[in-house]
Amino acid sequence: MSSPVRCCKQRQAKILLIDSTKGILDGVTSLHVRNSKVLQQWLGAELTDSSGIDPSLLREYDAIVFVHASGYTNVQGFRGLIEKNLKSRFYFIKNEYNLGEPVILWDACKNSGLRYTMIANYDSAGLGKYILSWHMVNLNALIFTETTDEDAPPTFLDLSSLKSDIVYYGSWRKDRAKYFSKYFGPRMVVSTSAVNRAPFMDISTECTYIEKVQWTGTKQTLRNFRASLYIEDEYTHTHFNFLANRFYESLMYRVPCFFDQSCENTIRQAGYPINTWYIVNSYEELCGKLDTSEWPDYGFEALRARAIVEKREVLERVAALIQNRKPPYEA
Repeated sequence: MSSPVRCCKQRQAKILLIDSTKGILDGVTSLHVRNSKVLQQWLGAELTDSSGIDPSLLREYDAIVFVHASGYTNVQGFRGLIEKNLKSRFYFIKNEYNLGEPVILWDACKNSGLRYTMIANYDSAGLGKYILSWHMVNLNALIFTETTDEDAPPTFLDLSSLKSDIVYYGSWRKDRAKYFSKYFGPRMVVSTSAVNRAPFMDISTECTYIEKVQWTGTKQTLRNFRASLYIEDEYTHTHFNFLANRFYESLMYRVPCFFDQSCENTIRQAGYPINTWYIVNSYEELCGKLDTSEWPDYGFEALRARAIVEKREVLERVAALIQNRKPPYEA
């Protein structure tokens, strides 16, 4: 069983993390919430959601960190916190290129003259109006844990009625529509919540749809499948974004990803040595490889070892930025 993440030694800074989730954080498995909890432990920080500030947290901080962004935020409920912290450092941690600013932060910048530091999963196309500096950091590596089958035996789905042992999971993304059309044939299982299903079904009714993959307790359902499909937004082909969380999840559960060929630029820049046999360019090629009796070595042990090191480096760099120290691994 994996060891718990050790908190960094320098914990003198008073830090508040504000996640964009509105309501209870316990049991939420969204990527940004999982990242918030990892950072909370590492930084020794307080953590709250965006529905309003608890009176016990209404005090001065050295740094206030916004994680992700949502339009469903109680701006008024945080103005008292902002007023107490006009001399604090502000940060925005962002793992999606198509997100705007958290409305609490935007309100504080517009009305109180604040500025913030961006920590993002992708490179800047230019600093925004309120951004002091931009730091590109692989935030997706934060979710990696050394999960083993003994840690939590999975709750297996009844696969007897399914047509395939490969899964694509996630929400609808318009910029991936042509890849959904390319691969969503009878052999594909698509895992997504019911509210996201309609646009997928407009593209394909041939694949099998199931509820969203679960990550907590014994409901680690990715291990029900032999492989998963990795595709990315068309925007990402020419604007580098670190490998998505699904890659690190595949390493955690030792479920290989099949990558569409359009992801090759991202794979090369990310620096992970992916076996090229797992890169495909058509639904037919994917099906042919699924039917191969022996798959080549995916290289899990080497990839997992690299992910462990990368996660540690990311934690140390984020901590240095938020604690106002010179980040390691940065010239």
